[in-house]
Amino acid sequence: MLSPMAVKFQDYYEILGVARNASQDDIQKAYRRLARKYHPDVNKEKGAEDKFKQVQEAYEVLKDDAKRKRYDLLGKNYKAGQPFNAPEGFEDLFNQFKGAAKNGRTGGRASREQAEPAGFSSFFDALFGDNFKNARQKAESFWQGGAGYSTGGGTEFGQPPATNFDGQDQEAELVVTLDDLMRSAEKTVTLRGSGGAQKSYRVKVPKGAKEGTRIRLKGQGQKSELGGKDGDLYLTLKLELAPGVSVRNYDIHMPLPLAPWEAVLGAKVAVKSPSGELSVKVPAGTQGGTTLKVSGKGLPKSTGMTGDLHLVVTIVVPKLPSKEEKELFEKLSASSHFNPRA
Repeated sequence: MLSPMAVKFQDYYEILGVARNASQDDIQKAYRRLARKYHPDVNKEKGAEDKFKQVQEAYEVLKDDAKRKRYDLLGKNYKAGQPFNAPEGFEDLFNQFKGAAKNGRTGGRASREQAEPAGFSSFFDALFGDNFKNARQKAESFWQGGAGYSTGGGTEFGQPPATNFDGQDQEAELVVTLDDLMRSAEKTVTLRGSGGAQKSYRVKVPKGAKEGTRIRLKGQGQKSELGGKDGDLYLTLKLELAPGVSVRNYDIHMPLPLAPWEAVLGAKVAVKSPSGELSVKVPAGTQGGTTLKVSGKGLPKSTGMTGDLHLVVTIVVPKLPSKEEKELFEKLSASSHFNPRA
């Protein structure tokens, strides 16, 4: 059985104390500060020299766009110090190629100590060693040739295990309106890649979508440059609502302004809703805060059913009544015995 090569994962961002999206300027500033702090000529404390080497290694990777890109392909789910396993069969081939480079011939074996560049970790060497690509190609050829092995985990005979070289999945927001959700609209979203280039995607909002729904665009995430599969792009829907409008599950809640006489006498009023213009009957004596329910006029569900529309009544009075309106309200005030605070 071939045994995997295990090294310890190095979180270079954590070592430098910068975010994963840090600029080159931020990375350089962090390196200079830490290099001064841990330089062996300045810091004589135990472990300072090892820390200085870690800082150097981290900077060596993150300052170089190509190295940083390859490192970022590993994803952000690894924790510092976790075992990082290369594919089975890789260690023997890795050492064999390193040995060949050292001895000037093909074949042979080299110890791990001989294979590692001075001062840098075996993790660095596994990712950026001179013969990394050759060793990996050799390993893939070995697997594709049908050589059998067992991982103890049910991997099929002759099938290479999954590698850590897949492109990362990426996340973005897609802003939609109620109208987009009602009619399963097609939307265009334009995103800027890490290199500054823009790419546009045409996306159909699925039936039954609501805020928080994630749409997967397979293979549209970060590209793999090391033979793995491309990552996916996930678009999370962000619902943009008019003031006073809210959505609860698939039900839409929106205000219904009424004039005082409409609320007192009752009326049929035209309402502009996300599903189109509706004629709504207002019962006589309707109070402010009353909710009128219109069934089946909410958001569509994937099952073919729909939510409901809830209209919350607000009584609106004229801010600048005309002379005639004012006289009528004065007459009403003089003749009415109604006391809203009774």
